[in-house]
Amino acid sequence: MRSRSPNSPLKTSAAAQDPPRISSKVWRKTSWFKRRRHRLKLAIIFFLFVYFFAWIGVFVWVGGGSDLYDVDHAARLKNTRGVPPPIDMQMGLSQIGNILNFLPRTGNLLVFGLGNDSFYWHDVTKGTVSFIEGDFPDSKWATEWFDKVMEKYPYLDCNKVDYTTKMDRDYLRIISGGERLWAMELNLAKQLPRYISTTKWDVIIVDAPRGNKGSRGPGRFQSIYTARVLAREGTTIVIDDYDREIESRFSRLVLGREPVKVEYRPERKWVADANAQAYFEF
Repeated sequence: MRSRSPNSPLKTSAAAQDPPRISSKVWRKTSWFKRRRHRLKLAIIFFLFVYFFAWIGVFVWVGGGSDLYDVDHAARLKNTRGVPPPIDMQMGLSQIGNILNFLPRTGNLLVFGLGNDSFYWHDVTKGTVSFIEGDFPDSKWATEWFDKVMEKYPYLDCNKVDYTTKMDRDYLRIISGGERLWAMELNLAKQLPRYISTTKWDVIIVDAPRGNKGSRGPGRFQSIYTARVLAREGTTIVIDDYDREIESRFSRLVLGREPVKVEYRPERKWVADANAQAYFEF
């Protein structure tokens, strides 16, 4: 047998040999690709996360909770007047449906309050549609709001009035004041064009000015009283936010009757709080 020389190098298998060394340039390039791939994975996960919660947000915004925007109900309302209620409209679909039941297709509609849904009321009837909005020159927000809506819908007929009451200050005095005081202090018809007083309104909606507790707003004393002044036989006065004290107590006192119907709307998260709407027929 041939013996190996003690000085001869040992042969090792390829598996036992050290792996080839990678140059720093190749290593940096490989590491860069790994980092990019990792960031891409994180970006995809983040996108899916945002997408998922965006759909949840839309679900809540559309109606949320106990009062979803019923697409079938909205479609039925569209079929009656040719235009669907806006998805972010604060009124409930049942409340809108009640108003349309009182408003003929060629009926005249007067609305206290101007907003992003005003175009809808303009489009649901072929009759005269007018809006009344408060004039608050000292409020930058109110002025910009009016200008914004009118710039968006320049075809709307809107008249400004000066609300002179203060909800917290005048509540007890006006509630106990009686007809003489109301006629002297609450009649906005004196500030409005003549055609507002001479038009026979089929429906008058009172949804302004601000009357929520803590708002320091004027309250709706003047708009409720003026609605009664402008009402004729066959007019329906709609009092929104009837769940509030002024809207409930003062409207029954001034209008001299109970509502023929009260429609409740559950809360729509991020859109509107729960409320009630009352309908008074003349």
